[in-house]
Amino acid sequence: MAIRSLTARVLAVSTVWAVVALVVIGVVISALYRQGSERGFQDLLRAQLYNVINSISVDEKAALSGSPQLGDLRFPSRRRAGIGSSSRSANSTRRR
Repeated sequence: MAIRSLTARVLAVSTVWAVVALVVIGVVISALYRQGSERGFQDLLRAQLYNVINSISVDEKAALSGSPQLGDLRFPSRRRAGIGSSSRSANSTRRR
């Protein structure tokens, strides 16, 4: 049984095109989001690796020593940001 009405045929074809377009757009957006997320996670892992490498040292007895800061590197802690005794002394010299 064929669809004889022009309105019904246009409606059917436009519905199929709309569904196909939504599926394609969904796949593209999903792929772009996945790539961005993986790139961000890779950058975070690389930053953590550099943090560990730079905070660990080898002493004379060939033992590892150091204490890496493994917190969230996007938000600097007070110790890493320099907020503490050094900033207090800088503020106290400005007030004098």
